[in-house]
Amino acid sequence: MKFAYFTNEPPAPGTLLYTAFRRNMPREVKEVSVRNPITFFYGIQQTGSLLNIQVRWINPDGVLARTSDQPMDQTREGALWTWQVDRLEQRDLAQPGVWVAELIVSGHRVGRYPLLVHPPGR
Repeated sequence: MKFAYFTNEPPAPGTLLYTAFRRNMPREVKEVSVRNPITFFYGIQQTGSLLNIQVRWINPDGVLARTSDQPMDQTREGALWTWQVDRLEQRDLAQPGVWVAELIVSGHRVGRYPLLVHPPGR
C-alpha cells in the first residue's frame, strides 16, 4: 500500500502522477456534505502480479452500503506503483455521519478510511 485517501478532484484516467512533493496528486478531503459525490483514491506498490481489490463502503450505521470489485493487473506495469479510484455518487451519500471505505487487497484488509459526511449548510 502506498496511499489511500478521499478526494473531490480525481485524476483523469491514464494520468501519470508524481508523489514526490505531491506535485500533481489530487487534493485530499476529510469531510463532505451529504449528496456530494466523493472519490476514494488509492495507490498500490508494484507487485508484478494480478491483485484482487475490493472497496467496501460502510455507512454510519455500520451497514455495508456498496461493494466494488476492482482487479489491478500489475503484470505488465513498469511503474513503481499503480493508482485506482472508486467513486460514491451523490445519490449514495445521503446519510450524514462517519462513512468508512474499507480496502481489501487479495483477501486481506489493508485499511479502513473514515470520511465525515455532514448535513448540508454546515
